[in-house]
Amino acid sequence: ERLAGRPRPALRMNSKQELLEKNAKLLFPNFAQQEQTARYQKLNNDLKDADWIKPTGQVKDAALRVARATLSGELMARNVAMDMLEAGNLALQTNKLLGQPTVKSKLLGQPTVKSKVVSKPKGLLGRMKRTLYNGWHGVKSVVGCKSKSTPGEAAAAAEKAAAVGEPQKMNCTPRKTIKTVLIALVVGFVVFVLLASFWLYILLAAVAFWAYLRLPFFLGWIASECITRFAMFGYPISFRTIILTPWLELRKGNSPKLWLLVQAGDFSLANPPSLKCPHKSFVTAAAVQILVTVDLCFLWPLIRRGELEPLLIHIGSIEVRQATLVFELRKHQLNINGLVRELADREVAAKLGISPGAPLDRAPPAEEKQGCSSCCKQSGKRMPNLLRVRILAARGLCKPGGSTPYVVIKARGTHIASTAGTLVYSAPGDRIGGEEWSFNQDFMLRIDDSSTVLQVCVYNDKWGPDKLIGQWFMTMKYMVTNPAYCKHREKGFKTSADGVMSGTFLLCDSAMRGSAMRTLGPEDLGEGYSGEIDMRLQWTFSPSLPPPLPAPEKSAIAQLTENSGETALRMGNTLELREMLARLPLRLSSGPVSIDEVSVSIKDLFTGSVGHIENELGSEASLSTTADTLDELAYYELIEETADVVHIKHLPLDPVSMDSPCDLNEFVERLVLRQLVPNLTKVLFTSGLLASALMQVIQGEWLAMAHLFETLGEDIAEDLKNVVTCEYCRTGCAPCRKPVPPDSSQPVSLG
Repeated sequence: ERLAGRPRPALRMNSKQELLEKNAKLLFPNFAQQEQTARYQKLNNDLKDADWIKPTGQVKDAALRVARATLSGELMARNVAMDMLEAGNLALQTNKLLGQPTVKSKLLGQPTVKSKVVSKPKGLLGRMKRTLYNGWHGVKSVVGCKSKSTPGEAAAAAEKAAAVGEPQKMNCTPRKTIKTVLIALVVGFVVFVLLASFWLYILLAAVAFWAYLRLPFFLGWIASECITRFAMFGYPISFRTIILTPWLELRKGNSPKLWLLVQAGDFSLANPPSLKCPHKSFVTAAAVQILVTVDLCFLWPLIRRGELEPLLIHIGSIEVRQATLVFELRKHQLNINGLVRELADREVAAKLGISPGAPLDRAPPAEEKQGCSSCCKQSGKRMPNLLRVRILAARGLCKPGGSTPYVVIKARGTHIASTAGTLVYSAPGDRIGGEEWSFNQDFMLRIDDSSTVLQVCVYNDKWGPDKLIGQWFMTMKYMVTNPAYCKHREKGFKTSADGVMSGTFLLCDSAMRGSAMRTLGPEDLGEGYSGEIDMRLQWTFSPSLPPPLPAPEKSAIAQLTENSGETALRMGNTLELREMLARLPLRLSSGPVSIDEVSVSIKDLFTGSVGHIENELGSEASLSTTADTLDELAYYELIEETADVVHIKHLPLDPVSMDSPCDLNEFVERLVLRQLVPNLTKVLFTSGLLASALMQVIQGEWLAMAHLFETLGEDIAEDLKNVVTCEYCRTGCAPCRKPVPPDSSQPVSLG
């Protein structure tokens, strides 16, 4: 809007009452204004506690700093006293154990515990007697003989040990009996007989040969289960077969190299299970083969000096055969957006303790609260659906120039703005930390999607379009899984068991410099490029929220653009991302890359909000029951007939950095930007695939226009029916439900 020259209306609120009404309207859109305000205040009172309104971050008040210093001095003195008391108690316990008199026992006249001093054996005879004594007691403990002490003496010894604080000793050595010896002899005899049998070796050889033949299937099953359960949190991904062939190369004068040949068969990444797409898989490949070489020269400096040198990896070859990629619309949702959303939901559910195998449907029945599912009811947990944000203060902003800043909170098409801030501290001439603005305002937004990116923006209110002077963003799933994975100041950052995170968060500028988290350590936090903001956030479940309104229908292109925008926010500044990739201790090179027999379906990207298979096979209800009423094989054959795809027979890529390995940033640029995109364009223009792709685009646009006119015609017909019925029907029509007037005559004939 700024580049186009169009003025943008101001977003900030003029009063806190206007902010409250706006927030209440976002949360309860189906109610009247007074009912919205009442429900919002009731929800706010139910959730508010004493800790929620406490100030956080830095405070520019001298009186408060003096009070904090006094309190810290008192706490330090108290800690010193507690340390002295603990040291005295430790000395008292030590004297009791050693049997020495203590100062306290001497002053009170209490008897002290006497310790028995065992004298060291003197001479050869004394050492022999001590050795025989120890050996005899060892034999008694092995055989299981009872000690000669009476029960009274044992009780007295236990009391004495308890008095001095010594733990009682317990003999856990297993006792050898005649029964255990006989069992060991029988088992040993059976094992000997079996090992001596010739047929046993034949059986073992047959089992080993069968296991060798079935090993690729077993490795594929192991890899599929591990990735699905631990990396994908239950999202289906499968390998039918995996063949691993490693070997070690040792040459005189060269460093050792590890070779690994990986061959995977029938790979598939499923479509989101909650969408129930016509196609089972989003990405498939009949065969994938990768040859990788790792230079082990980094091991010697790492073991000898503890230094990690760049890891040299050479990708000998990559071959992909018979791959398919299907972009598909189902239930007005694009499958790639559904994949990102479902992965994030499953990660949050795993953190909350919800079963990963249970469905996480975001559309429960009307009588259930939003966010509940069968798995949530069994475990007592609920998926979060309400975001609470409290903006406390902001400091270090760019000079407003006589105007006041305000805050706007955005989350996937929804935004709400605060009122203007109040200046509480000012130091002229200092840009960072020169001014501090107070807000102390609460916001509540309904967010059900764990993959949503929360964006907190600070605008400068001035004449003309408002200027963005600072922003902070975070993916919603990290509020549950890893709250510290955001740009914040380490000092003062706190998280609680109920999901509240509070502290001082660092703002980036409009170019997103310093925005993304590159590591998990505090050394990556840095300083804010555009100041900092004090906030308190909580993403929780609230049963007071009504069921959500149906989401507005968006075209596939709009959904893809929305997903790309949030991905750009997650990646942050492009230059910083490239620098981070270049700093990684990796040096890569690759041989030839071959991609054969690739099929891509892109028609649904241009069909509006309804997929072309839904248009051709019938309505949504008939499509969902087709697989149950017909044979499954015939059903999917029918889908394959209606699904038009673009076929790419061969797409070659040349080797990259064969002589001198390069960093990850340069490797991606050479392989993708300089080869994959130009070669793909060349194949499209020279092999006649461009006409096929344009045909899919034209067909998709035609289907979208047909669906639009069909929907428009149905709406016009319904409106005309309602108008005619309300105008001429005098018997109480269904649309208006008006009663019959007492002086009504016969209905007027339209003929």
